[in-house]
Amino acid sequence: MIRRPDLLPLVEDVLVGARFLWSLPGFLRHPIGPEQARAMLRRRLERREPDFLGVVKWAIYEHAGSPYRELLGLAGCEYG
Repeated sequence: MIRRPDLLPLVEDVLVGARFLWSLPGFLRHPIGPEQARAMLRRRLERREPDFLGVVKWAIYEHAGSPYRELLGLAGCEYG
């Protein structure tokens, strides 16, 4: 069997698009009003910093082999 690693990103993109299209009708059936949208945005903005730091901790500092962890360490940055 011939493997084509160059096709893997294309297949992944197609799957992401298919999942998006599959969930779109349900999303469109439940629209939100302007006030609800503002409230959601306000909550997300209030959580922006802790959410970002959580992602950084999970994606960088909890992985000893992360090249970003090494670069941040060289720059004198550490978590916490």
